[in-house]
Amino acid sequence: MSKVQEPPFGTYAPGTLPRLLTDVCQGLPATPVGRRLALLLRKIAVLIQGPVFDVAVHGLHLRLHPGDNVGERKFLFMPQFFDPEEMALLATRLPRGGTFVDIGANVGLYTLNAARLLGPAGRILAVEPGPEAIRRLRFNLSLNRTDAIITHADCAIGAEEGVMGLYLDTSNLGGSSLVRDHGGASTPVRVRPLVDVLTEIGITQIDVLKIDIEGSEDKALLPFFDQAPESLWPRVIIIERSEESWTGDLLGRLKQAGYRAFGNSKMNWLFER
Repeated sequence: MSKVQEPPFGTYAPGTLPRLLTDVCQGLPATPVGRRLALLLRKIAVLIQGPVFDVAVHGLHLRLHPGDNVGERKFLFMPQFFDPEEMALLATRLPRGGTFVDIGANVGLYTLNAARLLGPAGRILAVEPGPEAIRRLRFNLSLNRTDAIITHADCAIGAEEGVMGLYLDTSNLGGSSLVRDHGGASTPVRVRPLVDVLTEIGITQIDVLKIDIEGSEDKALLPFFDQAPESLWPRVIIIERSEESWTGDLLGRLKQAGYRAFGNSKMNWLFER
């Protein structure tokens, strides 16, 4: 089956008023009042523009779909609210020439922000199994010239090689999950152990690992710490706060491995070793 050709970048450039509203939203202060005003203006902009925006945000060229993906919506209209602690952490903990692993890369927002920090000797593994997210990720990567080497693995990460159903979240693309049934459709995706993917592409050390896979973080990382040499353990880990869905004691295993929690984030656990 041939791939559907993406319309060229600029096809969905916002008109004058949506562009103005987007600019205003992006310039609002990161306060509760700023957030409420941005939410109101965002609704108007999407109503006028439609579901797709071809834009530049913080120096990144992106095709964003704010209607069905929380991450895209937030980065388009409120980048000042987009995981600010995590973005600051990348800026301070990712060394030039370092390695970043992005498990649950979605449409590439973390990956592309990290790529600008790493330089020509840097490496990124972006893991994303969802078919629609893969399509958007690949397009966004194609729009941005980066010196860092980015490898995309179109699989999920789990305990062993196999195939599982990915439950699709039609209201939030980034909420699609291997373990949370949203009551809609599911699609089969390949599942691979993290250590196998890293070995295959030749990654031997990790400076920062971010994992946001909607409740199956324990199933991805517990086997990794059992199988991987200590030299491959990440220096810093960003983990989505999904422990209510975990069946294994991931936090305990991280403590046992010498990690300590630090920082303060609403959405994620931040660990360093």
